[in-house]
Amino acid sequence: MLTALDNIFHMMMDSSNGSSSISRPLLVAFGNPLLDMTAVVEDQSLHERFSLPTDGQLEVSEEQKELFNLVQEQYDVSCSAGGCALNSSRVFTWVLGQPKKALFMGGIGVDEAATRLLRIIHDSGVNTRMLEVTTESTGRCVALVLGVERCLCADIGAANYCPPEHVFQDFSISDNASELRPCLEDMALAPLLYVEGYFITHSFDTALMIAKYAKENKKTLIFNLCGSYVCENHPEELKQILPYVDILFGFVEEYKTLAKHVDLPALASAQPAGEASIVTSLPSILQAVSKYEAVVIAPSNSCADLAMNLSSQELDSSSRKESVVTNGSPDSENSNSHYFDNSEVLYDSDDPVSPSNEQVNILSIPPGKRKRSEKRKSKKSDSVFALRKCSDTSPCGTTNGTVPSMMRDKVVVMTQGSLPLMYVASDGIVREKHVAPLSVNSIVDTTGAGDSFVGGFLACLSVGRCLEDCIEGGMWAARQILQQKGCTIPQYPAEYLTK
Repeated sequence: MLTALDNIFHMMMDSSNGSSSISRPLLVAFGNPLLDMTAVVEDQSLHERFSLPTDGQLEVSEEQKELFNLVQEQYDVSCSAGGCALNSSRVFTWVLGQPKKALFMGGIGVDEAATRLLRIIHDSGVNTRMLEVTTESTGRCVALVLGVERCLCADIGAANYCPPEHVFQDFSISDNASELRPCLEDMALAPLLYVEGYFITHSFDTALMIAKYAKENKKTLIFNLCGSYVCENHPEELKQILPYVDILFGFVEEYKTLAKHVDLPALASAQPAGEASIVTSLPSILQAVSKYEAVVIAPSNSCADLAMNLSSQELDSSSRKESVVTNGSPDSENSNSHYFDNSEVLYDSDDPVSPSNEQVNILSIPPGKRKRSEKRKSKKSDSVFALRKCSDTSPCGTTNGTVPSMMRDKVVVMTQGSLPLMYVASDGIVREKHVAPLSVNSIVDTTGAGDSFVGGFLACLSVGRCLEDCIEGGMWAARQILQQKGCTIPQYPAEYLTK
């Protein structure tokens, strides 16, 4: 059901801009809505008192819940909306520059925290379809920031509830908000569906139904592993949902934990012949990352540790160069149109078929000015970057009301701290994206940086940008959020998509 607060806020938003209807969504996200409270601490006294890690995350026990009141009483606390998918939805809206194009669904309580959280969400331009849970308090999370480290302590509360009927049941809407659509109708209109990993820990039946709906209705399904404990404690659920996923995000330690608890080669071999799936790419990206095994990687929680490696300035040409790690290109006859459009092929200096055989820094050339290769038979090699053509003619939200097809590829994105971001598409080639470090003095708070990367990536995807631009857009968004306290949307407008 929609909460009364949802109805009130939607009517306020509609009346404020003179509109009597809700905008067509581009993204529908599912996750744990939390009210984030950020406190900057000077020492580890709270960590020691409540047995907390200085850099990590956990769900608090009954004994640890005293922490929330203590922090509010003794520290200067700033509040913001929190939760992986919710953070990504807010950043998505900011980068896109259009309000009410993202819709978030989850469980929320009936209390002051809910009122405060919904106001923050709607002020950021995100619509909601919240399930009102009267028996639980609104989910909340305290972020203890100590230097560049942060400890996230969550009390999930009402966010633990999002049954299938909330999403799929065809219910009637209050007369006072008759213009509002049921959840399923919003999903039917949106090309992108996003489920965070934490969501499957309590509402897996709902998540699996969303995944099947996405496949049956040709939606792009995005999934974020979010945390190693999701992979460790819910391997059976992941085995069921991963074959439906089109785009997968996660930090390297999460992928390694996934590999320990899920037989990925067996899962890959079980996929129907000729059907593209991200699970067939997982073994190759894990094999490629093994070259970094000798390098010590700091413990991480979700992909937020990308934060420490993003530059606050545009990366220079040497750091922006993509490199190919391995080639595992499948036979084109077994594909089902899930490849990037080969009409735009970008070359590496070692590419023997490059017309000039000169070094080409593909990311130093603006997307609109890149030359397409001459039409020829597709030749896959370690040095050919086969990326989907950026759409200049049919971005999402065109005047004729149509939404073009989203990325047809299956993409796995792995962040790994100070080491290069790695990704692989259906061609089986694992590629790296080198990132420059961000000065410690420039980092205000790492909370939500990984979620911001996802939000920026999806905003670029929603307007038809190619894969490389989506990754660049994600990095750009994360750089901005790193310089805010909490996952707070900057006061200045996002400019990445206007370049």
